Amino acid sequence: STRLRCHLHCNRDTMSGGNYGSASILLVLVNSVVAVTIAAAAPLQASGEPASWSYTLHPDLNGKAVASRVLAGLEGDDGVYFTTVKCVYDFQTYTCVNATGELLRLQANTGTESWGFRFDGAGMTGGLGFPQPPLLLPGVGDDVQVQAIVAGAEAIGKDSGYFTYFNAAVPLPQGAKQLTCNVPLASGNRLDHPVNATSQATCKTKGACWAGSEGRCSLVPTAQTVDCTTSNPQNETVCLSHGCCWDSSFQPGRCFRGSPECYAPSASTAGGWETPRPGPMWISVAAVRRNSAAPSAAGSTSVASAPPEAIVRVECKQSPSSDPDCGVAAFSATGSASGEGGVSPLWRFPLAKTCSGSDPSEVCMCSCPDPCASAPALSQDATFLLACNSHGMVLLGLSLASGQPLWSEPRLLVAVPPGSTLWAKPPAPVLSDKHGLVYVGFWTAGLRGDARVQAHKVSSGEPVWAQNITGHNCTSLSWDATGVISSGSDLLLLWDAFALRAVSAETGHSAWSTVDQLPDFAAVGGNEMPGIGFGTSPDGEATVLMLINEHRRDCNAMYQEGGFFIQALRVKDGVPLGRTKSKASCVPASASPPVEVDGFWIHGDRSLPPQQVSTIYGVRTNYSSVSVFEGPVEEVIHL
Repeated sequence: STRLRCHLHCNRDTMSGGNYGSASILLVLVNSVVAVTIAAAAPLQASGEPASWSYTLHPDLNGKAVASRVLAGLEGDDGVYFTTVKCVYDFQTYTCVNATGELLRLQANTGTESWGFRFDGAGMTGGLGFPQPPLLLPGVGDDVQVQAIVAGAEAIGKDSGYFTYFNAAVPLPQGAKQLTCNVPLASGNRLDHPVNATSQATCKTKGACWAGSEGRCSLVPTAQTVDCTTSNPQNETVCLSHGCCWDSSFQPGRCFRGSPECYAPSASTAGGWETPRPGPMWISVAAVRRNSAAPSAAGSTSVASAPPEAIVRVECKQSPSSDPDCGVAAFSATGSASGEGGVSPLWRFPLAKTCSGSDPSEVCMCSCPDPCASAPALSQDATFLLACNSHGMVLLGLSLASGQPLWSEPRLLVAVPPGSTLWAKPPAPVLSDKHGLVYVGFWTAGLRGDARVQAHKVSSGEPVWAQNITGHNCTSLSWDATGVISSGSDLLLLWDAFALRAVSAETGHSAWSTVDQLPDFAAVGGNEMPGIGFGTSPDGEATVLMLINEHRRDCNAMYQEGGFFIQALRVKDGVPLGRTKSKASCVPASASPPVEVDGFWIHGDRSLPPQQVSTIYGVRTNYSSVSVFEGPVEEVIHL
């Protein structure tokens, strides 16, 4: 027979202004019988709302623009948050001599930028110079706003390439009235947020800030980062004819774009705080917590004696590779809607570079090979972290009020011979207030990747249960946290040999695993393990989100090309509830974990070195189908 095929395809990604679906209609003429084939598609969405979106960062002068992992806003917040870092370079040595970090908020259902807040310093601390994700701290009543805790840095000198680090709290704006136009011109912090308006009236209509042209060239040299044109003028007259700015202190001169006349408002620092500056030359990811009146499981100190808002981090005053002077540092912070905020040191528990004696109570940094320790975790009145002593890796518990050890000696986790080097920095502990347990993860067999997750009583440090896990030896993986407590606090979710495993948070008994639920898929949670996020199904059931691809569960799965999927599982039993293909073109090793906000699954990636640029992707949630949508599902109707 002769077939004549005619395709009509309406793609909602390219339509606008209507309530379009994504459907294919196929007309087939077979022996004078017409068959109409309708390819089913995802449900229609609200008018004007895309099915997917992407947001790509603007690169710095060296072609880099790296974002942290994306965080979902707290309950009732329809945005996502992340931090970025951009450098100013000494192009003779390609050293980053100054850097600026930025906290950004995107609208979850469109990917449009709501606002950006640029740090007074940089956001360049963390592994390999990647920015740390913000920590979101819930508000208290009407007096204290939700805060984002960020890590920033200050350059030491003009061209040393070294930095000191600090933590800061940024109160999150709850509306346009809480944004500010007070963005210093000289810093260049307005450059990334221009608004297209040529008059003050138009600028104000767009809800933006008007500065006009006066003083727009008064940028400090390290803020003169935007070239005037692609072939940048080397002559002052030509430069000024383009409406750009000229700095004659350089040879032959620097032609750059000045500050915009109209720019977007920023978050305000009123009610925020900063740790003392200049700070140490190395810091871990910080742990921050606001206290409540609920009883604590630690039992070693009273909650009332702990600060109302505490910040704890591991820090080294000098570079860890030198004579570092390391320790666990705690701060007490205050912040209010009135604009008064501050932070003061509480205590500092010393951690020697190495342990010289046989006393098990002497705690020091581990060797990774530079001195290292895990990031801390906080309960209401205590902090916990992994460090070392002369016998091996230990769990250390300290009173949040005084900094004194909770137990007579730290709890030995695994023997490490003196002078040995760990495979990598140990992951941060995880706490369950409900069960009074702290969960720790550590390697047990060096480069083979064998590891163990162990639960200890917060009150005594005694072990309660343990589970062996594997697969943490791939160089593309970063084991950042021991695990994740489920929303109901009854399950601990662990990454285990490219599968997600849920165990009872109280007993350690296995509940479910994707080895059984998704036997042909590998859990490739991106570059931060355990690499998961949470959501809610249309039926109101708690879900866990993860990245997967169809590959053997081994290290090669992290570099498989051809795309990967965002998978939703029901938290209580691991049953698959739906999946959709990510819009990212990178390999899974470059992706960050997904989150769910306002009906969208959202995650980020970063392209491979040397020019690493991050993109954030959003795709509409798909709880309607368990199977992968490979093509049209056809139903033939004979007319």
